[in-house]
Amino acid sequence: MWKERRMFRNVGRTILVLLVLVGFTVHAAQAQQVTLTKVDLNGTYYQERFGNSDDLAADTIRTPPGYDANPPSGQPGYAPGCFLKGVTITADYTIQNNTGRPLGVMIGVGLTNSDDGSTYWTRQYGIPNLLPYPDVHSITLPALPDHIANLNLGFTFTFMVQDMYGAWQPAGQQVLQPIRLHTVLDQPQSPMDRPRDPVLEIACRWANRESAKENAMDKLTDELYNRGTYNGGNPAYTSNETDSGGETFHLKSFLEGAPGRPFPWGQCNDFADFLVCLINSVGAYFTKAQRTNSLSGPGFFVKPLVPAGGGPSPSFWTYHQFALFNIYVWDGCISITGFGVPKGWSRDTDYQSRLVDHYETGGAWNPLPGGGFTPTVTTAPPP
Repeated sequence: MWKERRMFRNVGRTILVLLVLVGFTVHAAQAQQVTLTKVDLNGTYYQERFGNSDDLAADTIRTPPGYDANPPSGQPGYAPGCFLKGVTITADYTIQNNTGRPLGVMIGVGLTNSDDGSTYWTRQYGIPNLLPYPDVHSITLPALPDHIANLNLGFTFTFMVQDMYGAWQPAGQQVLQPIRLHTVLDQPQSPMDRPRDPVLEIACRWANRESAKENAMDKLTDELYNRGTYNGGNPAYTSNETDSGGETFHLKSFLEGAPGRPFPWGQCNDFADFLVCLINSVGAYFTKAQRTNSLSGPGFFVKPLVPAGGGPSPSFWTYHQFALFNIYVWDGCISITGFGVPKGWSRDTDYQSRLVDHYETGGAWNPLPGGGFTPTVTTAPPP
C-alpha cells in the first residue's frame, strides 16, 4: 500500500511538472504569435525632410509619424513627427494576433521633454477582447505641450490571451524605442516649409518651452549669437549671391561644419540664412534675409560692436546681412555696444543708427533686395 501511494505521488508530481512545462511552452508560443506591427500618430502635423538630399521625394520622411515594423524602402522604422503645439493626437496601432484566442492589451504611454528631461504625462490604457486577427485600434492621447519642444513619446504594449477556461494568460510584451516628436508654433514656412529634421532639432532645443512667436525669435537669435563664431567676413557656406535674387545657402555643409571649428561658424550671410531657417522651421513670423546695401558697396564704417564668438570689432563692412520680418530686424551675428543683440529693431531707424557710423563716398543705406529674400537651401557642398 505504501509503495502504491508513493507511486501515485510521483505520478502526480510528474503530471504537475508536465503541466507547468506545457503552460510555459504555450505562453512562449503565444508570445511569438502576438506582435505589434505599426503605430501611426495622427493629428495636426507637418511633413519633415531628412536634410540629406535635394531630391524632394527621396528626402521626405514618411507620414504619419510613428513606428512601422516593415517600413517602406529608405524609410526609418521610427519616423519623427513635427506637430502643432497643444494638439491632441491619436495613436492608431496594428497588432498581429495568430493565437486564435481573444487578445487583451495593456498600453503604457509617456511623454517627456528630451532636452530638459521633464515628464509631461504618463497614461495606462487597458484594451480587452481585441479581434484575433490583424486589426487597427486607436487610443486618444493627452494634448501635446502648448509650446516649442523636442519630445520623446514612449510606448509599452503588454499582451494577454484568453485560454479555453476564460483566464487571461501572458502573451509577451513590446517596448518601443522613444518616438521623436517636435512641437512648433504654427505651420513652418519656406525654405523650411518641409523642415529639415536636424534644423528642427536645433531650433526646438534653442527655443525650448517658448510659446509666443516673437519670444521664440528672440531666443533663437540670442542662442545663435551666444553659440556662434563670426569668421571675420570670409566666404563660407553661401554662393550665387546677387542683389536682386538672394543666394544659395549650403545648409548641410553648414550643419556639419569642419574638424576643430565651432558650430555655428561663418560670415553674416550664413548667420542670417541659418536664423531664417530656425525661425521659419518653428512657425514663428515668416522671416526673410536682407542686406544693408549692394554686395559690391559702397560700404560703411561700423559703430563699436562685438561679433559672435567675441572677435575684434570690425571697422568697415562692404555690406551686412540680417534676418527681417516686415520692417524689423533680428541679427544673431552681432551685439552692438550699448544696445545688445538686435531683436525686433526697426530696420531704418534703430538698427541703422546703431550699426552705421557713416557710409564711404557714394554709399547710402539701401536695403536689398527690396522685400528681402528667401535663401535657396541645398545639401550640395559650397563651390
